[in-house]
Order: sequence, then structure tokens, then C-alpha cells
Amino acid sequence: MSAYKTYLKKKFTRSRIYGLIFSLMGVAIVLLYFLTDLNKWLLMISLGYVMGAIFMSNITYQDIRVGSPWPKINACFAVLFYFLSIGLMIYGFTTGELSIV
Repeated sequence: MSAYKTYLKKKFTRSRIYGLIFSLMGVAIVLLYFLTDLNKWLLMISLGYVMGAIFMSNITYQDIRVGSPWPKINACFAVLFYFLSIGLMIYGFTTGELSIV
């Protein structure tokens, strides 16, 4: 039982660290938008990706801690935010608002 407890504690810690890192990245992206001349498209795509990553890291935590319905809800939101990021990239490139050069 001790090995399983250690394993769960590692998963909790890793999940919390990832959530904290991605949350700080989201705050940094918003601050960069207001303090510098960051592109609005880049802001929305980055925030969508960061929110998806936060929900993905929350899946692990909710699966262990709460029970079965919450990981599925978090997974749906994570996929939704990832699709939002991909959709914004595709829309930005097709309308000409975004470019590689």
C-alpha cells in the first residue's frame, strides 16, 4: 500500500505543478498582450492551448481525488480548447490575419 500511496502522491504533485506552470503561462501571455504589441490572434491561440493543457493536467487530479464523472468533463473541455486553438489557427491563416513570414 505504501508504494501505491507514493505513486498517487507523485501524480498529485506532478498534476499540481503542471497546472501551476500553465496558469502562470496564461497570466504571462495576458500581461505580454497588455505590456507589448502582441498579436491578438497569437494571444487567443496561446490562451486556448494553455487552457486545454490546464484541463488535461486536471484530469489526473480529478480522476484520483473526486471520481469518474469529472475527468470526462475535464477531458471534454481540454479537447474543446485544443480544437479552439486549431480552429483559430486555420481561420487566421485562411483569412490572411496570420502568416508564417
